[in-house]
Amino acid sequence: MFKVVESETKGRCAIATTTRHVDELIFEALPYALAPTEPNKRHTCAVCFCFAPDDVLPLACMYCNLVWFCSAPCENRAYESRYTLGASNTGEWQPHSWLECAALPWLPRSIERLVEQEAPSSIASDCSTQKLLDDAISEVRLLLAILARAMFEIDHDHENEYDRPEVLPRTDVMVSMPPARLTYNQHVRSLVTNRDRAPESHCIRASELSRVSLELLENAISANCSGGSPEFYLPSLDDVIDLYFAVASNGFGLWSDLLLLGGEHNDTGSDSGTPQHGECFAHGLYPTASFFNHDCSPNVRRSIAARGRLVFAAARDIAPEDELTISYVDPAWPRSQRVCHLLENYYFTCCCSKCNGHQE
Repeated sequence: MFKVVESETKGRCAIATTTRHVDELIFEALPYALAPTEPNKRHTCAVCFCFAPDDVLPLACMYCNLVWFCSAPCENRAYESRYTLGASNTGEWQPHSWLECAALPWLPRSIERLVEQEAPSSIASDCSTQKLLDDAISEVRLLLAILARAMFEIDHDHENEYDRPEVLPRTDVMVSMPPARLTYNQHVRSLVTNRDRAPESHCIRASELSRVSLELLENAISANCSGGSPEFYLPSLDDVIDLYFAVASNGFGLWSDLLLLGGEHNDTGSDSGTPQHGECFAHGLYPTASFFNHDCSPNVRRSIAARGRLVFAAARDIAPEDELTISYVDPAWPRSQRVCHLLENYYFTCCCSKCNGHQE
């Protein structure tokens, strides 16, 4: 258990309430939604999120043919959950709803058009065309997974609009094991977006990809619901742009070196649990893990457990009232590279002791 407090300089901070020894479990986070990355979609099960880098998974979705499953039980679970609310009674995310499935076939061509237009956008850059396509498709896939779940929640609760977020209290909030249920309005829309800090090129990209996401959902609803669907309430473009930046600031990559193998961490020589080695095979949004701030010498490391859960454990002994931190970059990078990456992607300049020169 830890508590969340408000800092004038850092915003929300996770603070240890008890002593934690090295390797001791601190927290386990459920995903609000997950999506395979485009280059690894054929190697990543869309249900259990196991990763098989050397093998193409045997079963493709019979409806969209754009997600893959590792086994018949996972395939059956996906089909059984197609028309259920976005989360199970245990609070776990239910994968690959019919709405997400119906939207995916339009996705590749929609992104290709953006790249072909070569508009004044960060979609068109110095990267290879294939990487541009893969990155943009991966981002939109996660937006679709989040929005599909959120729209099922809105429909289930019989709401006529996306409410303003029920902001989580920010002072001395006690956080234990995963909440009984993650909800869009309470847990996702209360996330910090940092949208006001983003450069113009990032804002253009966010607007373009958010617009594509909404168009795909509209197409899916029109094609699959006779006479439209008054039960579904699409968010505004501005809301989706906010979501894009919330994901950019709070999302996690699932990297192959962080997989738990038989309950043990797949160690690659780093004790920080940083996501910079191996293959990034999926992206996810974990609202209850957003309380962990960055430090280039973190005291918490993370691993990936079954069904894409994130497991956070002590990287070294932690005393009560210590801040719990993770690293958003590889601490082995040179200081200049770490600072540049954090400023470019998270819009802040790191002032931790390592970056200030005390631990280099």
